[in-house]
Amino acid sequence: PPAPVEEPPEPEPQLPGTPEEPAEPPEPEVPSTVSAPVWEGFPSQAVLARALALEAASMPNLAPTRPSFEVKPPTPEPVKGPEPRSAVPRPMPPMPAPAKKIMPLIPQKAKPDRHFELLAPFVFGSSSLAELGESALQTVAATYVMRRRLKLRLITSPDRIENDALARGRVNVAADWLLNQGFPAECMESCNEIRIIKSGEPGVVCEFILDNDNVLRDYYLLVAQGELPQDAGTKDTLNFARWLSANFADCKH
Repeated sequence: PPAPVEEPPEPEPQLPGTPEEPAEPPEPEVPSTVSAPVWEGFPSQAVLARALALEAASMPNLAPTRPSFEVKPPTPEPVKGPEPRSAVPRPMPPMPAPAKKIMPLIPQKAKPDRHFELLAPFVFGSSSLAELGESALQTVAATYVMRRRLKLRLITSPDRIENDALARGRVNVAADWLLNQGFPAECMESCNEIRIIKSGEPGVVCEFILDNDNVLRDYYLLVAQGELPQDAGTKDTLNFARWLSANFADCKH
């Protein structure tokens, strides 16, 4: 049978001068619970809700927990600045080689300003070489081997009481001794000059003259003009000049 229709209630009378209250919105109608059809073989909604509640209660707390390790922020890399200067100083660049000094020119026909001589002593009153005389002739022969442009001059030097024949015979003895040692005859000359000694032993003076050795001649001329020895000659020239100074008398003209 049809349900009876309910009539809405009458509104209450409003007094004059009172503001009208806003009407409250009508409450939404809640639909009546309609029972869902229950299928055979499936649980009901109440059973499902109960199962879901039990499952939620049995699950562990899913709230986020703090990790056991501490996460550190990345370390910023240092800003690279200019490289520091090394404590070890850099090697200095090599100094430029000094300009070679220009030597003054020596005329081609210039004459030497000196010669070098050595006395070969003989036994007094005899034409036999003394012990030091043979040693002196060996030095003369060795000097020529080192410098073959030199020229040798032999001068007798007797005592004042010795005769000329004995004095000239000593020159021949010294020349023969040198020739036997391989000294070339064209590089040796005998002088007719007789040089009387004032003291010491008589003998034969061996003079090395520089007329044919232009290099050695120019070296001594430049040194005489004030040039430094290392600027005036080569290493070989300097070594030979030291040999002459150590074994011979330097006789300037």
